[in-house]
Amino acid sequence: MKTMRDIKIYERKHKRLISRGDKDQAEMLEARKPRMHFQHIIKERYPSFVDCLKDLDDALCLIFLYAKFPTHEFLGNERKTITACQKLAYEWMLYCSVAKMFKKSFLSIKGIYYQAEIMGANITWVIPYQFTQKMPFDIDYNVMNTFLEFYEQLLSFTLYKLYTDVGLAYPPKRMDLKSTDGSKVNLKTVKEMQAVALEKLYGKEAQDKKDISEEFMNTPEYTQMIQREEAQEKIRNLFKNNVFFLNREVPRYSLEFLIPAFGGDYGYEGEESLYTIDSKEITHHVMDRKINESKMQFDVKRDYVVPQWIYDTINNQIALPVSQYKPGAPPPAHLSPFVDNKMEGYLPKRQEEINDLKGITEEVYEPEIDDEGEGEEDKVEEDQQMNDEQGNKFDDESSEEDEDEEEAKRELEKKQRMKSKLKKSLEKERTELGKLLMTKKQRRLYRRINYSLKRKKEFVDKLKEKRRNLEQGE
Repeated sequence: MKTMRDIKIYERKHKRLISRGDKDQAEMLEARKPRMHFQHIIKERYPSFVDCLKDLDDALCLIFLYAKFPTHEFLGNERKTITACQKLAYEWMLYCSVAKMFKKSFLSIKGIYYQAEIMGANITWVIPYQFTQKMPFDIDYNVMNTFLEFYEQLLSFTLYKLYTDVGLAYPPKRMDLKSTDGSKVNLKTVKEMQAVALEKLYGKEAQDKKDISEEFMNTPEYTQMIQREEAQEKIRNLFKNNVFFLNREVPRYSLEFLIPAFGGDYGYEGEESLYTIDSKEITHHVMDRKINESKMQFDVKRDYVVPQWIYDTINNQIALPVSQYKPGAPPPAHLSPFVDNKMEGYLPKRQEEINDLKGITEEVYEPEIDDEGEGEEDKVEEDQQMNDEQGNKFDDESSEEDEDEEEAKRELEKKQRMKSKLKKSLEKERTELGKLLMTKKQRRLYRRINYSLKRKKEFVDKLKEKRRNLEQGE
C-alpha cells in the first residue's frame, strides 16, 4: 500500500512539473520513480516451483502478445515494455529448444500454439503470427499493463531457475540481435548449449542422484517409468539424422526452435547457415509454394515437404509418410493435438489413418443422454413390434413347412424384447428415483449437463453426416 501511495504522489508531482514546463526537474524526478516489487506476492502465491509452472499459461500468452505489439504512446505501449517482453519471449523459446521441452505445436487462425512439459507440468501458450498488429481502441490496456507488470517478474524468476538448473548462464546472449540474415538462433551455439543442458538433466550425474531402492526396482511401476523415459528419449530424437533446408516462405521463426528441440539440423538462405541449398547432407527440403519443374532442379535423395509435415510429425510422435505433404498439392487435415477425440465422441478420418500407421485402436466415448421423450419412443417401438408379429403370423400361415421353426424363433425374439423392455423400464425407474432425491440445485445442474451432451451429440451427428456425404461424393 505504501508503494502505491508513493506512485500516486509521484504521478501528481510529475504532472505538475510537466505543466509548468520544468523538464529538467521532471527528468530528475522520473529517475527516482518508485517501483512496485512483487517478490513477496510470488512467494506467497506459489509455495513450490511446480505451482508456478502450472500457472504460466496466461503469463506467456500475454507476454508473447505484447512482444508483437507496436509502440503506441496514446495506449501506453512503451518501447521499453515491448523490448522487455521480446527479451523474455526469446529466452523462454530458447530454453524450451535447448532443454528439448517442446511437446506439441499447432498452426491455427489465431497463431501458433505450443505446449511444453517441464517437471511434469504441461504449459500451453499461443504466439501471434508475424504480421502488423492492429491495436483496437475498445480495450482497457491499463488492466493488461497491470497484469503484465506482475507477469514480467514472475517469468524472470522462473527463467532464472530453469537456466541455472540445467547449468546455463542467465540471461543468455541474444543471438537474434547480432544476426545479419534474420535468424533467431545460431544452430552451432544451440547445439553446444544442448550438450550442457541434456547432460545436466539426463546424464550420469542426474541418474546417480535418483535414490531408487531395490524393492521399487522389482515393481511394475518402475518398469512403466523406465518405458516412459525410453519413449521420451525417442521423441526427443524424433528428427535425429535429419537435415532440413528452410525456404524463405516458411515460418522460420518457429521452425528454428522446434527442429533442434527434436534432434534435427536445419539450413536456410543466409550467411550464418551451416548448410546451403546444395549440401548433400540435406534430407528434407521444406517449402510452401507450387513447384516449378522448369526452373527448379530436383534432388532425388531428399524429400520435398510443406511445413505442416513437421508439425504433424511432432504432434503424432511418428514420422508420417512424406508423399501426402508434397508442395503444391492440398495437404491432409491438420488436426489439433489438444482435442480429446475419446471425450468428444468423434474420430476424424485423418486420425484413423494415423492410428493405422501407429498400429493402435482408439475408441470414442458415446455419452448416455436422458431423453425426455423416451416413453413415447418405446410406445412407438412396441406398436411396431406388434405389427411385425402380426405380419409374421400371416407369413406363417402361408408357409406350412417351417411353422415350428419360425414359432420357436418368434418366441426367442419375444423373450429378448421382453428382457430389453424390462431392463429399460428398470433403468428409467432408477433415473426417475434419482431425480426425485436430487435437490433443486442438483436437478438444474443435471439438466444443464444433459443439454450440453445433447448439443455435443448433435454436433457429432452433423460431422458424421458431412463425412458420409463427402465419401459418397468421392
